[in-house]
Amino acid sequence: MSKPSPAQLRRSDVRMAVAAGLSNAFTTFSGLPFGYYAPLAVLAVTSGTYGNAVGLGRQRVLGSVLGALVLILFYEGLKGIPFALGIALALGLQRVLGGLLNLQVGYKAGGIIIVMGWLVHDAELGVWVPLRLFWTVFGILVALACLRLLWPTSSLRDSWTGWAAVLRQLAEQLRIAAAFTQDPLTATPVAPGPRSTMPIVASMMAVRSLKPALLDELGGPRSTHPALPLLALIDESCSRLVGVVEALQHRHPHQSMGDLAPIREGEAALMEVLADQLQCWAAQLAAQKRPGWEAIPPAPATALRLPQAWQEAETRLADPAVNRVSLDRLKRVAVRLRLLRQAIDALESTEQHWRGAGALAGGRR
Repeated sequence: MSKPSPAQLRRSDVRMAVAAGLSNAFTTFSGLPFGYYAPLAVLAVTSGTYGNAVGLGRQRVLGSVLGALVLILFYEGLKGIPFALGIALALGLQRVLGGLLNLQVGYKAGGIIIVMGWLVHDAELGVWVPLRLFWTVFGILVALACLRLLWPTSSLRDSWTGWAAVLRQLAEQLRIAAAFTQDPLTATPVAPGPRSTMPIVASMMAVRSLKPALLDELGGPRSTHPALPLLALIDESCSRLVGVVEALQHRHPHQSMGDLAPIREGEAALMEVLADQLQCWAAQLAAQKRPGWEAIPPAPATALRLPQAWQEAETRLADPAVNRVSLDRLKRVAVRLRLLRQAIDALESTEQHWRGAGALAGGRR
């Protein structure tokens, strides 16, 4: 994933300042006490994308409610208990319950409520606790509104652009593989050798790391948003293609193909066509700018078309002249053909489901 540009950083800073300023102005004009908790909530959740903010906001609200309940339970229900023992038990219970609810951040907000309520606002818990929760929720809502309206940042959009970058990397690798051969005697590369697939895998892992925020953004793990199955399809297709590219790197064709030269030409033509189609996929994903939750990138207008040279290469294996080739070279060619058929299947099956997902999303709209 690429790093944010200075302009993007400045926009996020301005957005945070606007959100904090709006929440602070509202609390000032409202006249209600403890209004400073609203801009604090804004600063706590206005980071990253809208999906990140939704997740952080939900955890902060749940943790705050949990902390308020624990505070009332121990402070009001167990009066007379020694302070050190009471607050230790309260914080311990908060941590245990937070763990059970999988609160990675929210339990800290609840812990602050327990400590502040017990030590500072013990004489006004009936007023402080409701207002603390109200201003926290208000600040989170202001932050979410600004994330949606001011230079929107979306985990869904980041996922589209992230997978587009992965597809471009795969297309580049296929083009390199199409041009690569090696000397049959010295195994010296005749063209620039293939690159490691580790950068592609790293890019895929970075995009996959967006999934928790993406689910928060689209409605949770049970969301039926059409983008989720499409993203899963693209993920699966990229995983298969990485495996194909990795395997092709260990089975280089020889420079002198002899009777197998037409097969090598068909392989190269196919890899170029596959690379072109992946570039089309990347363009479709990168061009997805619609913020609507039901919008998904349309499938490429042109389906994958296998080149004539590849179709002739497959029939070439039935030529009696091929029998003069050594068994080792025939095995190498057979493995490469099998890998390329896997790549074809990955693209064709994905495009078929992609068009089906697009038709379903269009019907919903």
